[in-house]
Order: sequence, then structure tokens, then C-alpha cells
Amino acid sequence: MLRLPNGKRRYFTGTSVGLYSTDSLVLGTSAGTNKTVWEVESPEKIGANIVTDIRIRQSDGYVVIGTHGGGVFETYYTGFSSPIPTPVHSLTNIYPNPAGSSCYFTFTASENYAASAGIYDLSGRRVKKLFDQTFRSGTFTIQADVSELPTGLYFLVYDNGQQKKPEVQKLSIRR
Repeated sequence: MLRLPNGKRRYFTGTSVGLYSTDSLVLGTSAGTNKTVWEVESPEKIGANIVTDIRIRQSDGYVVIGTHGGGVFETYYTGFSSPIPTPVHSLTNIYPNPAGSSCYFTFTASENYAASAGIYDLSGRRVKKLFDQTFRSGTFTIQADVSELPTGLYFLVYDNGQQKKPEVQKLSIRR
């Protein structure tokens, strides 16, 4: 449920055939005329995908919809004055993993920022610096040369300086 600035409420429901919303819930029906009327939300984007999760930030109307197989959708619901900026920074899985001589990882950012990444051994010691630089907004794929590292278990640590703690993923090296 989203509380709108005008005091009204908007109720959302995720179904097996898409996302629906209404501004009033009718608990009982009489003669079939008093019933909740659900409206399809985003038929051109979410469509008939199975909606598995709905997250709403009350402060600015930020709505995120998770679907099964159709992706994640986000928007600011209309009627809110100024949205709180929400930078998106995400690190994808390392591939191939286990790695032989090199591996790849991708990260996405919605704004310009300074980021760093490195490979750490199990004792927490950095064994390879991958980068420490400023990136513009966009999606970046990095190739990491791990040919000089011995076989074993490592951690790839990605820090964009904007999150409370860096993102960490396990990396296995096998030859």
C-alpha cells in the first residue's frame, strides 16, 4: 500500500498475470455492484509476467516490482514532488567460476563514481589490485587476469564508496 501526498492510498497486488492496483478495497459485496476494481499497471512493460515481489518506499513513492523471469521494474509513482535519488550499483556473478587464467565480472552504476576492486585471499590480504578509478554511469565488464595466482579460494571485493560495505563474491581458481 502506498500513501499518496493527497492523503489517498493506492493498493498493489502481484498476480500470475501481472501487476494490478486500486485506490479502494471493498470488503463485502452486495448485488455484485460494490466490488474492488483492479487496474492493470504497466501492461506494456510488466505485461503478464508473474509478479513475485513488491517493494514501496513511502517517503517518495519509489516502487520496485520483481517478476519471475521478466526482470525487475522500478518507478516513482506519480504525485510525489521530488524523488530521493537512488543510485544503482550492482555487481554480477563472476564467470567462469572456477576460473583458470582469467575471469570476468560486470558492474552497473546509475551515476559517476569512484570504485575499486581487488582479489583477496582467505586471510583477507589483497593479492591483486584490479582497479581504483572513477567510472561514468553505465555498465562495465572487467577481465581479471588470475594466471599468476595459485589454485585456491579467493574473494573478489568491489567497493564503489557509496554503499555501507563493499560487495564480495567468492572466486575459485583451478587449473
